[in-house]
Amino acid sequence: MKNLLLVSFLIIGGIVNAQWVQKHSDVYQLYNSVFFVDSSYGFVAGYQYPDPAFILKTTDGGENWTQSNIDGSPSSLSFVSYDLGYCAAFNGIYKTTDGGDNWNLNYQDNVHYCSVQFIDDTLGFAVGNEYPQNLYLAKTIDGGLNWNKTLVALEEGNPIINMVNASVGFIVSENSTKIYKTIDGGGNWNIVFSDSIFSHPIWDISFSDELNGVAGYIGGKILSTSDGGNTWHKKFIPLTFISNIQTIANHCWVSGFGVGYNAIVYSDDFGDTWTPIFEEDSLDFEDIFFSDLNNGWLCSHSFVSAPIYNGSIYKIETDWLSQITVPTTPQQIYPSNNSNIEEIVIDFEWEKLNYSLTRFQVSTDSMFNSFYFLLYSGNGDTTFFGNNLYIENIKSVAFPYDQKYYWRIRSENLNGVSDWSETWSFTTSSPTSVDEKIIPDQISLEQNYPNPFNPSTKISWQSSVSSHQTLKVYDVLGNEVATLVDEEKSAGSFEIEFDASELSSGIYFYKLTAGTFVETKKMILLR
Repeated sequence: MKNLLLVSFLIIGGIVNAQWVQKHSDVYQLYNSVFFVDSSYGFVAGYQYPDPAFILKTTDGGENWTQSNIDGSPSSLSFVSYDLGYCAAFNGIYKTTDGGDNWNLNYQDNVHYCSVQFIDDTLGFAVGNEYPQNLYLAKTIDGGLNWNKTLVALEEGNPIINMVNASVGFIVSENSTKIYKTIDGGGNWNIVFSDSIFSHPIWDISFSDELNGVAGYIGGKILSTSDGGNTWHKKFIPLTFISNIQTIANHCWVSGFGVGYNAIVYSDDFGDTWTPIFEEDSLDFEDIFFSDLNNGWLCSHSFVSAPIYNGSIYKIETDWLSQITVPTTPQQIYPSNNSNIEEIVIDFEWEKLNYSLTRFQVSTDSMFNSFYFLLYSGNGDTTFFGNNLYIENIKSVAFPYDQKYYWRIRSENLNGVSDWSETWSFTTSSPTSVDEKIIPDQISLEQNYPNPFNPSTKISWQSSVSSHQTLKVYDVLGNEVATLVDEEKSAGSFEIEFDASELSSGIYFYKLTAGTFVETKKMILLR
């Protein structure tokens, strides 16, 4: 489909991660929950293959850590003091009364608990699933001596609870588009938001008070409310998927991921504008926690091979806000000015800058009065159009042949916007000749295209020698979900289409093995 209009993308430019300091790292450990009582005293839960699950503890701001083992798979932590804390786990709810040195099973039933939150020493809430993914709430009013379990909803998987106070709270689930609210301490739950797009579940939610809250969404949007959930508004956010949210007053931190990045973005106006404060492609961000405006934590991991991960814990520097300065104009890199390009897909590239979004515009009009957009047809369309948000300084866009285009960029963050760059032009042309088959000089695996995709994408690779080759697809847990190639291949260039119609939205990995060569890349299915 050919549409000759302007493209305007918002893309996070380069990010210097110096304000985040790695405080702990361990091979084979995966960290999935972090909670700090104050700037010094905190806990991180996780598990280690093939050893038992554990909870780490620091009393000096992450300089030193001690470890206590715990049965089951921990997923959520909540502390009300230095000594008293709770952990939601696959096999029940655990409790510590000695600052995390020892953890004892406090409550167990048939529910696999995902999220726990205590309001004070006695009042606590936990949510989880009982087969087949029915959502249950467990509540205690006596510090865990007794728990009362009630059914909240059917078929709502991996729920998260956010209690604003003893009466008002919210629940979301990662396979649901609904937001549930209680105003009577969990006695009754009502749906205050539901989206007709079933493939856009809500993964997290955070309220700073009874009125103001933010919920995660899929596809570069967040949900925001200022009236306690009576009305919700979709706002732009430079993340394709949202993993975790935390709010304090009008401040909001959100972690998430997209094509070629994992990132944390920050807003000081409750989601109207965003500034990137951490970006790292090699890490998957599991959880974030800010004990106050100046003290924040991140637990993350890097994928090694199924089922092995390397875990890392990061802390933000206390002066991080002062490092965000007025943005400067980034420099364009490719395509160069007045260039002629005989390619359908063009990889735009520009200078990486610190803590800034980059607004990227492309047009057939040198005055940028119209938008270019392109639809990729299939069982489901992947659409490139004006004002999409990405976190990268390279963006691949497909263009029709025999047309002149103009492009420019500028930086934006919470301190303002830069001047526009120069306007550069390029012309697309049909290839003048067909080359004979060329034998590659090395083995390489290309990034799939399009990415994100729905429901299919193409994967290309080159091999300089004949060998037995396999191309397999895995989910984030390391489970193999598809084998695309498993045969002898001669030297040459190859391409295969991967159809993910039967899979759910999320991150997937594809791994090429050709003789001794092994390479893995990440792709995103966005339903």
